[in-house]
Amino acid sequence: MPVSMLEDLIGQSDSVLAAIDPLEINLLVARGIPAYRDLPIESYQRTADGWAVDLASRLAVFEDQFHESPDAWKNDIRFFRLGVLCWYLAEVLGIRYREDQRELQAVSYTDPSDLFVHGVMDTRQGTCGNLAALHVAIAWRLGWPLHLACAGPHIFCRYDDGEVVHNIESTNNAQGGFQSHPDEHYQESRGVPEVAIECGSDLQALSPRQMLGLFIGLRGRHREDLGLLAEAETDYLLARTLFPENRRLYMAQIGVSVQLSDRRFNVGEAGHYTGLARWLRGEVDQSRRINEIQAGFAINVRGRPMVATRDPFGEALAVGRLAGREPLGFEAKDNNWYRFVANGPTQKTDPSGKGIIDEADTRRGHGPWLDSAQHCWAACYFGAVYGVGNMTAVIADVAEVLEPSEDWWRDIKAQHVGGWAGNAFNWQYIFGCHTEAPELYCDKVCETWA
Repeated sequence: MPVSMLEDLIGQSDSVLAAIDPLEINLLVARGIPAYRDLPIESYQRTADGWAVDLASRLAVFEDQFHESPDAWKNDIRFFRLGVLCWYLAEVLGIRYREDQRELQAVSYTDPSDLFVHGVMDTRQGTCGNLAALHVAIAWRLGWPLHLACAGPHIFCRYDDGEVVHNIESTNNAQGGFQSHPDEHYQESRGVPEVAIECGSDLQALSPRQMLGLFIGLRGRHREDLGLLAEAETDYLLARTLFPENRRLYMAQIGVSVQLSDRRFNVGEAGHYTGLARWLRGEVDQSRRINEIQAGFAINVRGRPMVATRDPFGEALAVGRLAGREPLGFEAKDNNWYRFVANGPTQKTDPSGKGIIDEADTRRGHGPWLDSAQHCWAACYFGAVYGVGNMTAVIADVAEVLEPSEDWWRDIKAQHVGGWAGNAFNWQYIFGCHTEAPELYCDKVCETWA
């Protein structure tokens, strides 16, 4: 597919982008920088083509060495070929990592040649960004499935053909320019947590669209370091569209957007960073309160540990609301499918799970809790967190200790079957209109079951 502009690539699928030279993709992104508007991409492609042909001719000779001692190469000819690729770039072409940056804790990429492939091809010195991209571009010419991969801010190469995976560290010039680390090395040395792997951000072979997003993110980094925040934000937002899983792109975009908020909002407005600070402080306070409430339920019932099957508090913090929604939809006569009894649990109830009844005053004072809202809160919390099986055991144990009335049984059963399953529980109630109830409930349970 002939391309002449970055815009030609943005909407393309992975299958289409996979057929396009990674070097061309990289330099089309670089052309968005005014100084590189006329970058001679075809000239760099011809140079890379010549390098790939030369490397292929050498491979035919070197592969005899593999067969003499295959155990030195994991008994894998693919691993051996990757070693030859790294050796060729480091020893034949003399390409090296920029040693003046190796020990730096922070680097300012005001020179974009440190980030794009033409820079390393011109100077034979590069960074993890353009060195890894050059390795991928040469491997693409040889038909090898070598991809970019991330470990936090660090970029390396990852061979993945569906059968084997080999990580290639393009910034290390030791051992003939070849070094391969297991995933655990990057987890430890780069501080990559499990969540970064699970969400698809780190230690994954990037798809062509993700690679394009990463290149655009590098351009955003250059613009950010120049102080061009609006342009950097545009790049980061586009990069996140192409590579939404990447945590560094997320943090970079948020950081730039927060800085720009000072130009777009007045001090104290919700969009200004001062408003964001207040919101974050409220979230921290709420999170602390949630942890205290959860700690109140870390107890054993008659010697049996209650194992949580869900964490609705964590879900709510992550998405801003509870994940469970009203199964009746609009038939429940509420246009918000994620709340209980229209955000009025101290005045309303829903014993059947099928309709709101405004009768809280007639329900006060019976059972072991103060009012219907506490029935709702207790039943919904246990149901959402501990699941149906454990919920039944909890209700049975509470009944054995507290000897509740028939009214209590009626209400708790209704909430168990109808209330929590469809509506979960009400955040406004727990943290706003009746903050007394959770502590009373926790105290009562802990005192009884201690």
